[in-house]
Amino acid sequence: MHAKLVKQALFSSLYLRNNLLNMYAKCSHLPDALKLFDEMTHKNVVSWTAVIVGFIQKGHPVEALSLCSDACTPPVNQAFVENYMKIMKL
Repeated sequence: MHAKLVKQALFSSLYLRNNLLNMYAKCSHLPDALKLFDEMTHKNVVSWTAVIVGFIQKGHPVEALSLCSDACTPPVNQAFVENYMKIMKL
């Protein structure tokens, strides 16, 4: 699916990247999820949540915590951090 999206030039869509990232995480393909996440030039709350929850659900809390720490370091804007922290409390 990943290759098909790239070939069809649909891979610039954040929506499609987030869905692929979520699929990798849910299917225990964490190295692929992390690779895709690292390659993403634009990330939003959905991107961060998909990869962090994927690591937590698959029993990798240290990696998830590291990603949470990364989410709160610059150049992430303050509004993003505030919204993300609200979502994580739910």
